[in-house]
This record gives sequence, structure tokens and C-alpha cells, in this order.
Amino acid sequence: MPDQEITLTEADQRLLDRLGTRLGFKSRQQVAEWLVKRRLARVARQANGRGRALYMLPRPGRQGGR
Repeated sequence: MPDQEITLTEADQRLLDRLGTRLGFKSRQQVAEWLVKRRLARVARQANGRGRALYMLPRPGRQGGR
């Protein structure tokens, strides 16, 4: 996969550094890659409908989901 260059502000760099320290990553690149993969996985779950049936929908004219 080709590398994608991303320009980061100083605030972005500090955020990646804090997150990397918290999660045990060795570089900003690893943190950024992990964040992108996590976002792609979440979008893929939403796109294919998985997880949508986990929540009861309220019936018309009734309160709650029962």
C-alpha cells in the first residue's frame, strides 16, 4: 500500500504523542495508522448494517422499546 503524506499541526502532533504514550506505540505514524484502521472498521460496520439490530426500536404510539 502506498504511503500517504499528512500535514499535522503542532496540536495534532501533541495529541498523537499523548495517545501513543497511552497506548504504547513507538511512533506517530503507528498511532495515525491505528486511528485510520479503527475509523475504517467502524465505518464498515455501519455500512453493512452489523450491530443495528442490537437496539430495540420503540413501537409507534408506545414509550420505550417494549
